[in-house]
Amino acid sequence: MNILMAWSVAAMCAACVAIAQPVPLPPLSFQSGAADLPRAIAPKVELARGIVFDDRYRVPTASWPNADLSFEQAAIRAIVQSLQLRWELAREVYGVAPAASPLSAAPVLIGKETVPIAIVPDPQNVVSSLAGVKPSPKDGVFFAPGDIRPKITGGFSGITIYIPRTGAGQVSGPLTPRMQGVPPSAVPISPIKGKEPDVLGRVVSRYGVMGADQLGIYDDIIAQASTTMITRSIWYYRLEVANPHKGKRRGGRIGVLDDATVFNDWCFPIMDANGQARGPDDVRKAERSSPYENLVTTKLLDFPIKGQQAPIVLPTAWYSSHDTMSAEYKAIFDAYEGTETIVLPQRLIDAAGGVVIVRKAESWRPLAQDVVIDADTKNHTGILGVYVSQIVTDDRLIDALVELCGKAPPTGAARAALLESVSKARARE
Repeated sequence: MNILMAWSVAAMCAACVAIAQPVPLPPLSFQSGAADLPRAIAPKVELARGIVFDDRYRVPTASWPNADLSFEQAAIRAIVQSLQLRWELAREVYGVAPAASPLSAAPVLIGKETVPIAIVPDPQNVVSSLAGVKPSPKDGVFFAPGDIRPKITGGFSGITIYIPRTGAGQVSGPLTPRMQGVPPSAVPISPIKGKEPDVLGRVVSRYGVMGADQLGIYDDIIAQASTTMITRSIWYYRLEVANPHKGKRRGGRIGVLDDATVFNDWCFPIMDANGQARGPDDVRKAERSSPYENLVTTKLLDFPIKGQQAPIVLPTAWYSSHDTMSAEYKAIFDAYEGTETIVLPQRLIDAAGGVVIVRKAESWRPLAQDVVIDADTKNHTGILGVYVSQIVTDDRLIDALVELCGKAPPTGAARAALLESVSKARARE
């Protein structure tokens, strides 16, 4: 991610306009039009027959050819031209009127845009591309990983503490994860008092276990998720799942997470994890800890924390070079701290065979987006985003693209010739 939020909404908050340095950059929201995105960060280039590429996941210093995403783009172009495919996937673009509250204003249909194909790099190629690179937030590199499982100490900028969620209903207040760009002071306070962390089942805070201790929930911690930016749109996360113990551990030798089961993985931010408030008629109210929570459904990845969405919903990674006492830092802090992001973990991408589809759930509505993540390229219903990883095989790339265009994959000699063409397009010499 990166900083100047490609606000899921056309006019987020005035404070954000003043933020002109790299923080996380809001993920693809499936709401903002292409013109709303900083073109230097997420250019969209139209190609033959309607294909549009979203380049947000490119490595800033692509000095190593393996990290250059243009090879996969060339392969897709070759498939489209060879088979005379028509890319007709489109999605609606919504916003809110200027000066209106992004949390509650009526969504306005701005128009439609072509669903872009986002190429995401293989983490191995990210590592090789950034080898020897000096971290420079100004240039878009925040951490230069030494290997595919980098040891990041003290560099995690987004942290979520998980505790068992009670069935006490939804809650809304300063600790409630909210839409990115909206300060916590803008979130209405619900009647539930003193039980907010218990109801939410999590606390999103850079203070981590220290914050949990202050809230009196240290002994209840069941997991912690931490995120950091490799680049603005390429993240790395650490998920620590506490092993079960009998009784309270406070004051004992073993800390809550000292013997936790640890998961480390790469991930790619795709959209804000929270949206506008749902009303009392919300059919999935029992599943949400707050009315703002966007629900994610997938069968591609098992959840290591039951009853939670991690590691697909993670704390937003953000950055600020300003002094922590400055007004600039506070504006960025209010915009990102306590917010969450829906991501594509690399292990999910692997399970999908390198082609991931994000689509509307039945409960989706504008600016309150519940989504389904799968790998079904034959189903065109409600597609919001198409993500193709460098790990995809030539065969899968051909089949996926053809199916997304509503055609049958080629066979026999025609397929063999196309495979050769695709292989040449992706060859890095």
